[in-house]
Amino acid sequence: MKNAKRPLACALALAVLWSSFPGAAYGQSVLLSRPVNAQTAPVAGLSSAAQVRFASGIASLSSQLSILPSFSALQTVQALPGSVPASSAAALRAAFIKDAVAFIDAAAPQGGAESFEVEAGRAVKGALLDPQGYGARIIADLGKKDGDQASSEGTLAAEALSLIAGAPASDAGSRSAIAAALAGLRLDAPGTLDALYDRLRTLEAGEFKPAADEAPSVPVVQGPRFHHISNLSYARDHDGPTAAEVLGRPDEVIGLIGVGKQGQRHLDTLVTHGVRVRAVDRTISDELRAQYASSDALSLEQGDASEVLADPRVKAVIIVTPGNTHHAIAKQALLAGKNVLVEKPFTQTAEQAEELVALAEARGLILMVGHNRYYLPHLQRLKDMIAGGKLGKILSVEGHYLNPPQKFDRTHTALEGLGYHQLYMIDALMGQDGPSKLVGAVSSESRETVGLKLMYGEVPVTVKLSREYDGRKTRDIVVVGSEFTATFDYGGEPAFTRLEIRPTPHALSDEQAAVDEAALAALREQSAFKTEAEAEPSLDHQLRAFLKAVRTQETPPSSGRMAIRVVETLDGVRAALGASGVYYADPKVSAPLIVRLAREIHDRLGDKGGMVAIDGTAGVGKSTMVRALADLYELMYPKNRSMVDNLDEVRFPMKICLALKRRILGEDLTDEEERILKEHGWETVRPGEPFVDEESLWRNDVVELELKEMRKLFDVFAPEEQVIVTRKSAYVSRDSKRFYADKQYVYRPGDVVFIDGKSANRESFSGYTDLHVRLRDALDAVRKRFERDRGVFLNPVELAKHMDYYAKVILPSWLSYDERTRANIDLEVDIPGNEIHRLH
Repeated sequence: MKNAKRPLACALALAVLWSSFPGAAYGQSVLLSRPVNAQTAPVAGLSSAAQVRFASGIASLSSQLSILPSFSALQTVQALPGSVPASSAAALRAAFIKDAVAFIDAAAPQGGAESFEVEAGRAVKGALLDPQGYGARIIADLGKKDGDQASSEGTLAAEALSLIAGAPASDAGSRSAIAAALAGLRLDAPGTLDALYDRLRTLEAGEFKPAADEAPSVPVVQGPRFHHISNLSYARDHDGPTAAEVLGRPDEVIGLIGVGKQGQRHLDTLVTHGVRVRAVDRTISDELRAQYASSDALSLEQGDASEVLADPRVKAVIIVTPGNTHHAIAKQALLAGKNVLVEKPFTQTAEQAEELVALAEARGLILMVGHNRYYLPHLQRLKDMIAGGKLGKILSVEGHYLNPPQKFDRTHTALEGLGYHQLYMIDALMGQDGPSKLVGAVSSESRETVGLKLMYGEVPVTVKLSREYDGRKTRDIVVVGSEFTATFDYGGEPAFTRLEIRPTPHALSDEQAAVDEAALAALREQSAFKTEAEAEPSLDHQLRAFLKAVRTQETPPSSGRMAIRVVETLDGVRAALGASGVYYADPKVSAPLIVRLAREIHDRLGDKGGMVAIDGTAGVGKSTMVRALADLYELMYPKNRSMVDNLDEVRFPMKICLALKRRILGEDLTDEEERILKEHGWETVRPGEPFVDEESLWRNDVVELELKEMRKLFDVFAPEEQVIVTRKSAYVSRDSKRFYADKQYVYRPGDVVFIDGKSANRESFSGYTDLHVRLRDALDAVRKRFERDRGVFLNPVELAKHMDYYAKVILPSWLSYDERTRANIDLEVDIPGNEIHRLH
């Protein structure tokens, strides 16, 4: 392979594989949705159809391996040749191979199941362990025909595996690293590669009825169930009753209204589970009719929903039509006496949702909303971990639903189409009916990129949504606890999901934090699937819950009443965004100004991350503005994470500061206070005269060292590297009060760090920041606002002293700093006029 092109080619090959092999689009049975390429040469006597089955299994598993975190790290290094030593690159490759082999071993079906997909897994494992060995040659043979030219699925499978496995390392050190990582790994004894061809031919003889070298003339609809923790084939039976058994009598039929893209996923799920279906849509394609032509349990009709609703055999209907039709059709179905499962978004308004819920309750009918991912075992296990305190105190939650540009239902925006998913899942995880507060919201002009900052009690929750994202598709929820951090990744769903548990960092980056290994192992064990049914797609789990509710008339978890709160939240967000597309809860903040300032900063910093120092005289509101800027910045730019670092947490002890303040105000000092002043060279300070060196009160040697490390991180960094800083006895603010505690900061590549406060006014910090912003206001207005704000919590005598100190120290110090540093300011913000002026 051509090493320079490996990362891009691998990504492209995997993307093509995942989108091209039959059945991948819906993650269901391996379907032959088009005629097999009759020109594909036999591999050791296998028919073309058998080759496609074998290659599809390889393609599917290759796609999954590419999503392993260790592969992402390896791919990043390969994209930046020379960014890390050769030995480190080899170690990353070895780590990926070890993870991949362990993944295949853990995902393999038990009980000696034999299928093309199982053998594909063994072949992939062999190719990973020995890129030049027998398994790799078997895979390579799939992509050849007469003249040694590549073709069809086999080519893609061979290319992807060879790119993933990579060529053997050329130097002894690298070979040693790979050998060490692979120590103890071996192929399973059953079905060794030496006997692989014989097993494949045996499978072919048992599973394929057509002639040996002919493809089926009709698409294959039924076959082994294709499950998704590994995409290896499992038997169709599972631990609980089938959907058909739950439904009850064979004369009962499920009505399916709408067979578009999502409707076809429902249709495939129903048919796979043996449920009798009457499906209707205003347009039925010939391809869809041909695909299900041989099914006796399915009726596909081109017509109106009323025809299905009039059928007495139909006891329940699933509504999968465009979002703006859900209310009308669901109401029609409930009036017809049908139990209803309606896809999300439930309704367009909370009033419509209330009407449907009241109608269902009055008629004693099931009204369930398609919160399909609520039923995924990984989400439920994460919910249990949070409720049981297994992650520690929940510190924050961040959810991403970021899709590259694609075709989608334009009857609703990204807020309804994507945010609906995030909100019902986060509601469930937090154990609340909805957020307690909307802090901030932004949306693009198209309303196809939306960011939300919410509060669930004391827990901040950030949600980023986009249907026009220019990065890799990302669908996850990250829950940060004081002990452990959990990432629920459903980006591959309906193919598979992942629940990753890792320790939450607690210490400096060069220290090893103490980890409760037993607790970590228990959580990771809880994250692993134990049965094949657990690995089913979310629609399978949802269907089972719906049919059980229909049979028992018990309220399902995602009932209409439970869904009302999600619709109300969406209503509130839409109202807050209004026509401007921006909202911030603090009335003292000018949201339009913040948005414009965020754009100015992003124009200069881009997505690479950086630090911004924001200065201004005391009382200008910089702390309030910076907090809002941090909140809105990362909502506006989904690739970025922002944070606020006040830098005023490492300072002289309060008794030293008070001694100087008392001297400036002309108060009598104790002997101890006189000693303090002399020790710090302040014995010459004269009472009642201005003092312009207030910055000397702030000792920031630790912070300066921290900023140096951050600068290195942002300029030259290894993939996934981060700097973790714990400041001992740092100031922590709560309810306008400050107290000492350990405070942790985690800086990552791509972060935008907003620095404000008196410590940012030190010239020594200027070399570590990317942008300097000055906030301006009329000094008289600043003084009045300062006095008003302090007057809230100071009595008149103390306030008078404080304002005297303001006049003698704070204002002169700021004017002195302003004069010295004006030439270094990149942006100046005029607060009264909400204007942003470029100075450089």
